[in-house]
Amino acid sequence: MVLPHLTFPADQKRLEEVVSASVDRGSALVLYAFLRWKMGKCGSLKDEEKLIRMVVEWLKALKFNDRLEPKLPLLYASLFLLLQRQLEHGDSTSAVSAHSRLTSLAEELERAAGARGGSILGFLSGGGGGQALTPRAKFLALALALLIRANVAEDSTFVYFKRSTNEK
Repeated sequence: MVLPHLTFPADQKRLEEVVSASVDRGSALVLYAFLRWKMGKCGSLKDEEKLIRMVVEWLKALKFNDRLEPKLPLLYASLFLLLQRQLEHGDSTSAVSAHSRLTSLAEELERAAGARGGSILGFLSGGGGGQALTPRAKFLALALALLIRANVAEDSTFVYFKRSTNEK
């Protein structure tokens, strides 16, 4: 696997520039690698909560295009993992916040997939983008919404997303 061999700038300002440029260019793989790297450095659920906010901001800022579309599941899967951890291990405030974000995301995904225009990312920022969703993007949006709806119970627990005991 390549991720353990990647390094990021030690200088915080330079690191922020790399992340910002990756968001501007729609470099989802760089963002994913950075996210996985940061997840390994999180020492608490509060640190992970900051990562959740960062990923949501990325998703708001990313410009939808055909190159980005196939890589979105990587970012969404990482976001779901972080939200799952908040639901399973966080205090009641973080669990309610994570549950709220997931259900809101499901609603927005359903709306984006059913809309005639707009991008799958435009819904997060309230934009719309004016681009028609491709069939693949509609499928992704509906599949993610269904996954959320089917697996997040009303009591803020994941029904299906239980991590296996041999997973790191």
